[in-house]
Amino acid sequence: MFNKLKDQGDECRVTCFEKQNTPGGLWNFSWRTGTDDYGEEIHCSQYKDLYSNGPKECVELPDYTFRDHFKRPMPSFLPREVILDYLQGYWRLHGVRDSDVLTRHLCQGCE
Repeated sequence: MFNKLKDQGDECRVTCFEKQNTPGGLWNFSWRTGTDDYGEEIHCSQYKDLYSNGPKECVELPDYTFRDHFKRPMPSFLPREVILDYLQGYWRLHGVRDSDVLTRHLCQGCE
């Protein structure tokens, strides 16, 4: 979608907010529990061996397929780390760096 807008001469800037220190949202996995370094409760709803409960065809991005990323057919239901790897590949394709994502500790006091 962003490439289409860019091709039309439009420019848009997206700001991503992430509560964890690493982009990836709930696809990230951490053994940490309790509170983080900023006193916030740690929310890691995933577990190490989680598989997506929906088929990849429902989360696949139209301009970047799982086949584009992995260079081979993939099963419909994928493990957590495969989904995260796919998302990270999409971000690399579009030049998104970890530093482009505002993590929770950078946003304290934002209004």
